[in-house]
Amino acid sequence: MFFKLKRLQQRLSYYFGYMWSFFFYIAPSFIVVDMFNQGEVKFGLAFVCFGFFMSVLCFMTSREKKKRYHETQVALAELDEKIRKTGYE
Repeated sequence: MFFKLKRLQQRLSYYFGYMWSFFFYIAPSFIVVDMFNQGEVKFGLAFVCFGFFMSVLCFMTSREKKKRYHETQVALAELDEKIRKTGYE
């Protein structure tokens, strides 16, 4: 049961990473529109660049977590197959 919960936590972790990536990409653009209307162009551009950087960072982290999750699943499946062949169930 613990391992199933841990796998679910790992899977949700990289899904939420994708959601954060989307949030960091979209949310600053709405804020920057208001900044541009107020005349704060330099700060607005810096804010958009920071949001884009955070978005890319979250996306790359999520891809790495997804890769590790799937590598773990393959290793566990191989271990399960090995245990079944030896008859230690």
